[in-house]
Amino acid sequence: MVTYSDVQTPTISRISPRYGKVQGGETITINGTNFVAGATSVTIDGKVCSSPNVTPTQITCTTGSRPGDEKNPTFVVMVDNAGLAANQGNTFRYVSYWSEPATWGNDAPPQFGEAIEIPAGRSLLVDVDTVP
Repeated sequence: MVTYSDVQTPTISRISPRYGKVQGGETITINGTNFVAGATSVTIDGKVCSSPNVTPTQITCTTGSRPGDEKNPTFVVMVDNAGLAANQGNTFRYVSYWSEPATWGNDAPPQFGEAIEIPAGRSLLVDVDTVP
């Protein structure tokens, strides 16, 4: 028999920031309810979000690197003995930043008149005011 109790279910209400570099190293904050210190883990696209600091209403952790493109991104917050947190549509996505040289093979971002190809599945965040 399975019993559901929304009062006891871990729930995510907000994630900040919602995007982070594929190189990792981003500190993210997850707000919600019913998190348990020492019993809560965060996994993004199969990569553990390390050094979690957990209170009943907040988790902070550092993203790992995720090379390659993920066509079906995943965001999992697991609380031992309580199960998966209800993410309520909140998620974190690894992206390549337009302004990052790593996005362009450790070269400068494209200039006016240059052609670019963005592979299928790549999430590119245009983090500049204008693109050439």
